[in-house]
Amino acid sequence: MRRAEAPRQKPWQRREADWSVVISAWAGLVLKIALAATVIAYGYYVWAIVGGYLARPVNVNPLILSNLAIMGRALVVASILGTITLLYLTFEEVAWAVLAGVVGAGFLFGTPLLIASYAQGAQSESVGIVTAYTKWAGQAVLVLVVARVLLELAMYVAAGPKERPEEKAEAEKFKRVGAITAKLWARCWDMPFCHDAVRDTCPAYVNRKTCWKFGYGCMCNPKLIEALIRASTGGHATTRRAEGEYLRSDLEADVALSSAQRTIPCVKCPIYVEHQRQKYKIINPIVIVLTLTGLILGYAPIMDLYRRFLQVLSSLAARFTLTDQVDPRQWFNYLDTPAVRIFFYVIMGTIFLAYILKSVEWLVLNKKVV
Repeated sequence: MRRAEAPRQKPWQRREADWSVVISAWAGLVLKIALAATVIAYGYYVWAIVGGYLARPVNVNPLILSNLAIMGRALVVASILGTITLLYLTFEEVAWAVLAGVVGAGFLFGTPLLIASYAQGAQSESVGIVTAYTKWAGQAVLVLVVARVLLELAMYVAAGPKERPEEKAEAEKFKRVGAITAKLWARCWDMPFCHDAVRDTCPAYVNRKTCWKFGYGCMCNPKLIEALIRASTGGHATTRRAEGEYLRSDLEADVALSSAQRTIPCVKCPIYVEHQRQKYKIINPIVIVLTLTGLILGYAPIMDLYRRFLQVLSSLAARFTLTDQVDPRQWFNYLDTPAVRIFFYVIMGTIFLAYILKSVEWLVLNKKVV
């Protein structure tokens, strides 16, 4: 017996596949090198801070500033390359981007706390280099992460949430042959699931009231299902098979159901599921606009909370510092600049918007409470 041959790829498809493999291989190599360089560079900073080496006078050992600058440049470059390659290799899973954002936030917000806790009598020149480079590295990582999350949100809004496999299979099973997708906010009889053979006798259609408001319709009424099966016996074979799918496993010939009983609940009905997806397409843009408006109006009070949070951190650092030669509050000052405040707010606002959209999807499509 002759074995079926796999479809041949066209030349440009093979070239694209080859380039994808090559780029992925190089990206994996760059990621490993970048991660190693990041660990070494930031580990060098941690060793210098915890070991008290930042307190050594720079005029005694001028190599201190040079070494700190070299490690700082390595940290920035490695952080950027590592984040880019990680986002490329894990593009299908945005959770890795969030993990990279946590590392960037650690560079940005954790370093001042580390300096305040261990850099006893540190030289301002040494600490200035460490704080500057860790701030640049943290901001670069967070910018890339925010760009990735914003791209994910844009694709999510444009394409909508992914349809669950079981719902997609159920919807395809009950669609009319040759039917097109229903228009936005369509009534149940305008959807591709309502068959012409039973539409005129469907109580929902007769009363011009959608089936989810009327209480039942062509997808769950036993008499309408039986009428469709009878009507499909004289049609085309493909049509008969498609319309015969109306027959549910719980609607056997020896099971008697009254017209008031439904064969399935609304949450399992393809018509109602499609209605919820249409509702989501309308609610989602409204939620986005309201969320963005709320973030704009809430900037001032949230920034007030942000300043109080920095004050609490600096006060804790001042309380537990084992020396009175340095005021830890000065290492938190650069986190309270307008640029950092806006940067922080954009990051938190993006994450907040992502969770709001996921919550709306859960309420409308999963729980169907809206």
